Amino acid sequence: MVPWTVGKQNYRLAVRLVFFVVAFVGLPLAFLRYMSIGTFCFLDPFYGIQFFAVAIGSQFAFAATNALILVSVSVGILIVLTLIMGRSFCSWICPFGTWLDGVGAIKKVKRELPDAYIVNALRDRTIKYGFLLGFVLASFALGSYFFCAICPIGATARLAGPAFLGIPVLMLLPLFFFAGFSYIAYAYEPRMWCKYYCPLGGFLALLDRLAFHRVYIEPHTCIECRRCEVACPMDIEIVEETRYKLLQDPEVREAIGATDDNPDPLYNTNFHFLPDDVKELLERKSYDYRIPAGECIRCYKCTEVCNTAAKESQKEVFLPPMTRKTNYEEVAAGLTEEQAVIEANRCLNCVDAPCRMTCPANIDVPKYVKLIKEMDFRGSLETIIDRAPLPGTLGRVCPAPCQDVCRRGKNGEPIQIRLLKRFVSDKYIDTHSNVVREPPTGKRVAIVGSGPAGLTVAYRLSVKGHEVQVFEELPVLGGMLRVGIPDYRLPPEDLDKETNWIREQGVRYNTNVSIGKDITLEKLLEDYDAVLLAVGAHRPKQLRLDGEERIEGVMSATKFLKDVNLGEEVRIGRRVGVVGGGNVAMDCVRTAVREGANKVYCIYRRAREQMPAADIEIVESMEEGVEFMFLHNPTKIYEEHGKLSGVQLIKMELGEPDSSGRRRPIPIEESEYDVGLDWIIPAISQEPILDWLPEELGIDLTRWNTFAVDKNFMTTRPGVFACGDDELGPATVIEAIAQGNRTAKGMHAFLTKGK
Repeated sequence: MVPWTVGKQNYRLAVRLVFFVVAFVGLPLAFLRYMSIGTFCFLDPFYGIQFFAVAIGSQFAFAATNALILVSVSVGILIVLTLIMGRSFCSWICPFGTWLDGVGAIKKVKRELPDAYIVNALRDRTIKYGFLLGFVLASFALGSYFFCAICPIGATARLAGPAFLGIPVLMLLPLFFFAGFSYIAYAYEPRMWCKYYCPLGGFLALLDRLAFHRVYIEPHTCIECRRCEVACPMDIEIVEETRYKLLQDPEVREAIGATDDNPDPLYNTNFHFLPDDVKELLERKSYDYRIPAGECIRCYKCTEVCNTAAKESQKEVFLPPMTRKTNYEEVAAGLTEEQAVIEANRCLNCVDAPCRMTCPANIDVPKYVKLIKEMDFRGSLETIIDRAPLPGTLGRVCPAPCQDVCRRGKNGEPIQIRLLKRFVSDKYIDTHSNVVREPPTGKRVAIVGSGPAGLTVAYRLSVKGHEVQVFEELPVLGGMLRVGIPDYRLPPEDLDKETNWIREQGVRYNTNVSIGKDITLEKLLEDYDAVLLAVGAHRPKQLRLDGEERIEGVMSATKFLKDVNLGEEVRIGRRVGVVGGGNVAMDCVRTAVREGANKVYCIYRRAREQMPAADIEIVESMEEGVEFMFLHNPTKIYEEHGKLSGVQLIKMELGEPDSSGRRRPIPIEESEYDVGLDWIIPAISQEPILDWLPEELGIDLTRWNTFAVDKNFMTTRPGVFACGDDELGPATVIEAIAQGNRTAKGMHAFLTKGK
């Protein structure tokens, strides 16, 4: 509709100026008064109402001299008002603009803006409709003198000749036509008449460029949720015109360190954490970048919905350190229903929702948070399960990358998205039964491994109507979820709720079945139409120190956590060192504390800022008495009578960034020293155990000892698929679930279409 080569705003202004000239000059000079009045009423149906009221309510002759006086007075008042307050006539006085707002604004904003905004919008429109009724009644009583004192265009059009009783019906025809046209047009674009055609609007838009007052929405604290743009009836690109132009200011660019490669270093940065001089500069400069003149009608809807002010986040209750370090009771209590609803109300419902775009599984975060706000908890749970069938697990152990990009975090604390997920799962997962399974297909699928990837594929394919059998080597379900994460973070009873719920969808489980020992891959290929390999990464990587494999007191993180979670007896030492800085290392140090170690060290070769572990895990470890030895690395282990007696550590310093983006640790020469330890746990990484894989099947592996797969996650052997840690390498739960979704799609296509 708009010739963009000319520019959207310039095009609008040009069209409206043409109409303005026609209304002010062409119509008064028209020879036929009926045609002139009828034509002008076609331009704006409200004037049809006025002329109709005058025609049946007053027969006073209207002298051209009086009309010119009223036109001059009205135009003068309007010019002064616009120069002082901007183009506020279109928002607060023009009754036709009110009609257009009432037609479609509620339809546009109801899904994205808070209920309070809707209520206020209805209140404002009710007041303006009251004024509209008053104008009509006054016209009935006083004739066109009253209306012409209100609007200069109305007075100008009356110069063509007085109305009389013979034309009221003619006045109503364009009124009805335009009312219907505006209603239909609003579905395409809000206030289309005001933006493209209104002649008075074009004149006011020109004057508005000289106005003293412009709307200010604090672009320096803008979190780019774009609610203001959703609410704006004139479709002004507010963020681009304010926030982005502020960041393009040369002085601001220099202060924040912007470059061509990184034009917005403040993205995902909390404004309150910036240096004081930068905050002062941004605040001072922000007044130069207000909403541009011309299009803005000063309705202030943008300021009504702007929600950049920090709102306190709801906090879950944690067990005190001295209590939790003595047992495996769940540390975090989650949110109550009241807290969950309050927290959900903090959500901005961003137009482009970075939380959803960042989530590996593409969970519709804004939708399920909005449903919690509306107290539709089952609907919220269904939204989550649509992309992730393990919501309770994610609600406890997900690293929550969505929260890292939450725009609330740019001016306060991010929405507690992970805790909201846990809330709806804890409330309804064991009673959720709204899944509709498709008719049986007759196809059989074997899934080796019951970790997050395997369970996700099992659920998806079962719902599609396939018969699914899961084979698990361990005596319990969940894979690394069950034996790799301590009970205080992921209670087994909560994981069992989810595996039981998936069982109710038709999935069958077989525990204590080891691939390559109790059942072979060849046998599975004979009995099933497709096989998924999702055994996980259980083989630990070693420190590569002499004596590591034979000295008693050296135990891998995977074995340590597995033995503890399965209730095996673990005789841990008094002084324990855990090597690593990820979440597995944090699980090991905190488990060692609970197993009775007197002193626990976390040995990490980089600084705390480079630790991949969740910050809350680091903080809670420190609260429980763990001592962190940053920028240290073991170089030698000592033994006495075959048992560990100590380690030699070397101090490190940070050099240039490596392939991971973190600064590379470099040993400091002659900085070695000894530390007495009687137990050390390497927690540096792990890889899949694939010794059971028959070479004759022709299944290729990568150099990282993972399966080589195509875009549908099928290996080089047709009918054999792989996903999760077996293809990704060690990954997070949400990454495994996301890949499980894609793998299930590829397997379903193979089962139904043979490709």
